[in-house]
Amino acid sequence: MAVSIKLHLHYYTVVSITGAFSKMLQGFSLCDAFSLNKNEFVAIFQKGADFVSVRLLIEARSGFIFVSKGKFERTGSVYLLFQSLIGKEIKKVQQHSNNRSFSFSFEGNFDLVFKLYSGLSNVVLFDKEEPIEAFRTSIENDLKQPLSTLLHNQNQYDELVPNKFFVLMLAEKLEFAYEHLPNSELLFESDNVFDALNYFGRNYLSQWHFKQKKESLLNHLNADKKRLLSQQLNTEKSLSKHEKQSKYDEIANIIMANLHAIQTGLGKAELFDFYRNQNIVIKLKKDLNPQQNAAEYYRKSKNQNIEIDLLYKRLEDIQQKLNDTDKQIEKVLAATSSKDLKEGINNLPIDKATESPFKNFSFEGFTILVGKNAENNDKLTLKFANKNDMWLHAKDVTGSHVVIRYRQGKSFTKPLITYAAQLAAYYSKAKSSTLVPVVYTLKKFVRKPKGAIAGTVTFENGETILVEPVL
Repeated sequence: MAVSIKLHLHYYTVVSITGAFSKMLQGFSLCDAFSLNKNEFVAIFQKGADFVSVRLLIEARSGFIFVSKGKFERTGSVYLLFQSLIGKEIKKVQQHSNNRSFSFSFEGNFDLVFKLYSGLSNVVLFDKEEPIEAFRTSIENDLKQPLSTLLHNQNQYDELVPNKFFVLMLAEKLEFAYEHLPNSELLFESDNVFDALNYFGRNYLSQWHFKQKKESLLNHLNADKKRLLSQQLNTEKSLSKHEKQSKYDEIANIIMANLHAIQTGLGKAELFDFYRNQNIVIKLKKDLNPQQNAAEYYRKSKNQNIEIDLLYKRLEDIQQKLNDTDKQIEKVLAATSSKDLKEGINNLPIDKATESPFKNFSFEGFTILVGKNAENNDKLTLKFANKNDMWLHAKDVTGSHVVIRYRQGKSFTKPLITYAAQLAAYYSKAKSSTLVPVVYTLKKFVRKPKGAIAGTVTFENGETILVEPVL
């Protein structure tokens, strides 16, 4: 017999479910019915001091029936369903011929129908022929078709009622079957369909959740790695630009060696570059004398060296993060259970996306947050950021607000502001431009005009920096 992942909802399985309910629920009445969420329905049946709980869970693009003796206890708020049936006794459980559905028939001509149609599974209440209420109202067709359409299905099945049920591991997949198949590992067997369905559902969903979590983690880590590789490339480009430029201290030395040849008031001078044995044109400030111009270049040299050191430090930091990310990816790939993911991966940002409503970046130990849309920009700037944070935005175009979180005793360096500005440029309408002007100021100087649309603010004391829009 061919195995399908949906065999737990095959017609033959539904026939067995119907037969088992017919024996189990004789004389029982419905005492409670509710949904815990849009994908989980619970019905509780009672006969004296005895209770039977039935759950229908729609997940993993399929439906799963769970049946247990005892009363399913509510753990939070619920949405009550099918209250007109409360206290009514089941008269019969009817299998719908050639259909993966069955009904609990109650006194008063009410039928509570379970339609086990994989991802479209549903529970619908009929008053005589007409559907009057449904667990999943999003399946609109279920509230349009009369009960007779289920009772007279034209599909034909050979008569087969399985007398035993198996849960197997076959080709690394969990399968529900009617026999122990060759080349499969037997995990569970029973002549009770509910025991088999309970075991299968719990384990299949556990396996499915693990795979979803593992895939999500890998996507997250690979996205982090892609972002880090982009940061590495951009940092290397910045270093390369510095290396191609003449160093400011060399220019200062050339000026000092040629003081006699430079007249005050000139905007530039062509001087001999004794480092490269060729002439070089050097820009000068007209309002400064030659010695003052040299001093200005010495000052720039100090800042340039600081920036180069910071870029090298940033490269080291990025490489360390890349190494850590690769190790985390290896651990996730090697994980074979949710327990492995939980216990084997320390400091792994499993739910990073849900921890912050904004895009998250870091530079030099600073946290940088980027808004995702207009409303999110307002939330970031007006509700989340504090007055000492640095605020940035691409000038005169629509784009994300960017905030550098303040750190006690730490200053906002030029490389830090440049990096955050690049993010602001990248997440703006000017993303395709070669260079983008970005304004920056402390958040305490940012205001939202009364009645302004989402994402619109005004600011004071802003400065402008010209950057490439890179991520």
